[in-house]
Amino acid sequence: MRHLTRSVAVVLAAAALQSCATAETSFREKAIKGAAFQLSCPEEKLKLKVLKRQDGMTCEGSEIGVSGCGRLVRVIYVCDADGEWNLKKNDPAAGK
Repeated sequence: MRHLTRSVAVVLAAAALQSCATAETSFREKAIKGAAFQLSCPEEKLKLKVLKRQDGMTCEGSEIGVSGCGRLVRVIYVCDADGEWNLKKNDPAAGK
């Protein structure tokens, strides 16, 4: 019984670690295509900058700025309670 309890604890800990994601990982998995479209720039040329980090079980409250392809504009995305990234604003002065 003790061995079974320890095995269950290990499985639960591993599952918890897998559900934790960094803001960058979450953004790359869920929103990079939209940012590439927004900036008219290929995904591989985009630069991400974490403006506000809330790592843990979700990315809620995190903000990421995205720039690329020499554009003097930066788009800012914010992660909501459902783990979805939403365009917050365009910042045309950010690249100057």
